[in-house]
Amino acid sequence: MQTKHPTFTIMTGCLTALALLLLGATSVQAGGAKIPNQSTRAMGMSDAFVGGADDASAVYYNPAGLSNLTQTEVISNLYGAHATITSDDPGGSETSDGRYYFIPSLYMGGPVGESGTSLGLGIYSPFGLGTRWADDVATRWAQAAAPGTLALKLSEIQLVTFNPVISQKITDDLSLACGLNYFKSRVILRGQLNYGPSDGEVDLDMKGHGWGYNLGLQWRYSEDITVGLTCRSEVKVGYEGDVERKDSPFGPPNTTSDAELDIRYPLSIAGGVCWQATPKLRLELAAEWMEWSTWDEMVVFNQDAVLGPAFTMQRQWDDSWIIMIGGEYQLNEKWTLRAGYSFNETPVPDSTVSVDLPTGDTHAIGLGAGYKYSDTLSFDAAVNVAYGLERDLNNGVAPAGSEFEAISTYVSLGVNYTF
Repeated sequence: MQTKHPTFTIMTGCLTALALLLLGATSVQAGGAKIPNQSTRAMGMSDAFVGGADDASAVYYNPAGLSNLTQTEVISNLYGAHATITSDDPGGSETSDGRYYFIPSLYMGGPVGESGTSLGLGIYSPFGLGTRWADDVATRWAQAAAPGTLALKLSEIQLVTFNPVISQKITDDLSLACGLNYFKSRVILRGQLNYGPSDGEVDLDMKGHGWGYNLGLQWRYSEDITVGLTCRSEVKVGYEGDVERKDSPFGPPNTTSDAELDIRYPLSIAGGVCWQATPKLRLELAAEWMEWSTWDEMVVFNQDAVLGPAFTMQRQWDDSWIIMIGGEYQLNEKWTLRAGYSFNETPVPDSTVSVDLPTGDTHAIGLGAGYKYSDTLSFDAAVNVAYGLERDLNNGVAPAGSEFEAISTYVSLGVNYTF
């Protein structure tokens, strides 16, 4: 009887989980729809893992870091997110449906002989969104909003990426890498649309895919300092699906039509400097720039003329920065401790801030630990708490004087296996 390799079994299980789970993070991160914390180890350092990326999760953080691997490594993570957005407006106080989201990820990487070439593969979810409000809250907001405004009661972006990469050691101190990104995604939007004389429900359910690439550089400046630079290209995902309108005062009250939507997931550039301060302590300062200005508007093109003009949601986002600082300390041969802080600048301007992403800049603190069970097996755990600063909405998408704030907790567990 043929026996499957353990690596194949792990990959098959993660692929199945990625296909079945709702991939999305709650909408409290100021980095727009970006999902942070793509590995448990990096999460403990608040994602300050660009210059010092040296395990299989380098596929995401800096693919050039794969050149540090001397053995094949498999990393599997399960990331749980729970967030609550609180709203205060003249009509009362409301709280979003703070459900739990569970997001798996898988990374593999290792050297190819003695050539200085390393290969890797990542399966993860770099973008997502998940916000839910009660039906009566969305109805009240729609009635108080300007005509043509959609008050979202459900907003979800589910996305998974397949990311094969290749890294080449150019010299003993310099490595370069490149990779492909295949995005497979689903968008679900449900809300109350203010038609003017009345409001009605709009439902969208669309699926799409797109291609992009990522690049990486890692340079060992000295025995103690390593510099990293990575770039992830813009990925345009073309969605197709259905848009359903209910209780419309214009034309047929209930209609369903084929529709199209394009979303341009932003270009990002990140850099980091890692300092091995002592044999047991290393620190990193990193920054990431994201071109969120590509999110100017979301236009749903109706393929059925009975629905009238295209449905448009204005975004007009700004480019933004994320600043990260973190480190890890090797307590003994078995245990490693980690900590970090990040500041996420919101890309959402006051003029277009909406109830699906209503909070301002976000401050986050991460803590983590690693346990080495054996030479081939280790475990990681991390927790990250993020606070989205209070923000006022006075742009017609909610009652005037509405205030929003958010707090979220993220927990992650990781298993690392080398062979």
